Amino acid sequence: MEAALMWVAAVCIGASLFIAVVAWVTKPLRKKKPTTERSTSVSFRVQGEDVVTPVPSTERLTQWHDEYTANKSNPDSCEVLPGAGELRVPVSFFAPGCGLAGWAKYDNYWSACSRAKFRGFSYIVVSEADYAEANEYIAEAKRKEELLSATVELNNKGIALEKAGEVEAAIFTYEQCIKLRYPATNAFRRLCVLYRKRKDKVNEVRVIETALEVFPGDGFFTSRLSRLSDGVSK
Repeated sequence: MEAALMWVAAVCIGASLFIAVVAWVTKPLRKKKPTTERSTSVSFRVQGEDVVTPVPSTERLTQWHDEYTANKSNPDSCEVLPGAGELRVPVSFFAPGCGLAGWAKYDNYWSACSRAKFRGFSYIVVSEADYAEANEYIAEAKRKEELLSATVELNNKGIALEKAGEVEAAIFTYEQCIKLRYPATNAFRRLCVLYRKRKDKVNEVRVIETALEVFPGDGFFTSRLSRLSDGVSK
């Protein structure tokens, strides 16, 4: 009986030693599975620029939501109070299609508006000088748009009159068009052709000289004026 117990004990000890040796030998082969960590930041692009921002906590998200709701419910909300030489301007003033797309400072203010809208604000702070400049730009853009529209209308009318054989009316219409001095060559060129056909050198020279004020150095008008100055009317 005692011998049997000793044999069992020996077997157990041997088995334990075997397991320990195997565990020690295979330890380098047993790598821990990588843990999937929650990203601490997110990246995205805003107007062509890479932006990296931390992932906020639930508490912070709740705080932002409450701030956004409060700002959104206040029609006069603004991120900061205007200082000396500054004023509040609605974010809608810089919205797409407002006529400021080509203004040198538009992108900066549009970015500020995007940030303000993200936080629920209705206004941003703008310097008085920039606001005045923006309004001047809008007025000039509107003037050019109206000028273009009138130029297109008169050009199309002149072309239609020419096709109808009403040359005198076409000349009158083109003359009205070049008075606008919009940088479109059609009316100037057609007048040159029509006056040339009439051998009216005086009026052709006048039209060309006006054209060169609008299109300085233009090859067509410069060449034609040179030919007329040399007495060549072909």
